[in-house]
Amino acid sequence: SGGRNACTKCHVGFKGNSGVPTIGGQKYTYLNHTMRAFKDKERTNAGTKNAIFSGFDYETIDLMAKYLSDQK
Repeated sequence: SGGRNACTKCHVGFKGNSGVPTIGGQKYTYLNHTMRAFKDKERTNAGTKNAIFSGFDYETIDLMAKYLSDQK
């Protein structure tokens, strides 16, 4: 699944760039919902993210969402 490296490859330092959104400092509920939607394939606009999140359980997604929401 790639973990942190899979995220920072595009979301550089969790801050994103002109074509990739910032994920650091986003609201926990938004991040958690979005990551779960990729895992559950409810959101399919980015197949790479579906593949990445399929390898995480919901507890890990909760922890990632908390970690990212704390990054300011």
